[in-house]
Amino acid sequence: MAVYKVFPTKDATIFSDYPSLNSGIDEILDVTKQLSRVYDGESSARRILMQFDQSQIKSIINNANPSPVTASLVLYAANVSGLPSDIKLIINPISQSWNMGTGRYSDIPIVSDGVSWKFRSSSGSNAWDTTGFASGVTASYTGSNSGGGTFYTSSVT
Repeated sequence: MAVYKVFPTKDATIFSDYPSLNSGIDEILDVTKQLSRVYDGESSARRILMQFDQSQIKSIINNANPSPVTASLVLYAANVSGLPSDIKLIINPISQSWNMGTGRYSDIPIVSDGVSWKFRSSSGSNAWDTTGFASGVTASYTGSNSGGGTFYTSSVT
């Protein structure tokens, strides 16, 4: 059985409690849910955005022997604390384009030249849709700090 490794062409983490922060070149992709320090009483959320080269994936699928092809997403953990034994990640394809940017989580001042919780391109540019979604598309986080991307929730024909 052949094993193919496909790496993202771009990735970033977006943070509900830092709505304009870009982390496009950060080495760490951050997944957590915690009580927010910024928005009292609301949980903060973090999402990983990843984009893969579709032509590379299609080539693997079209040339695979045997068929069908199975796929796995492999993520490695760093700085883990208090991780439950049964963690669940929900993976959905993003429905709008986005720019990776050049920021890191720890940048002071915050770099905002790419994707963030509120914006797809840079702070103040191309906000994520929060209403009027196409069929099979949603944004799951609205609350007092809307944003967090738009994504497909079902097969679209």
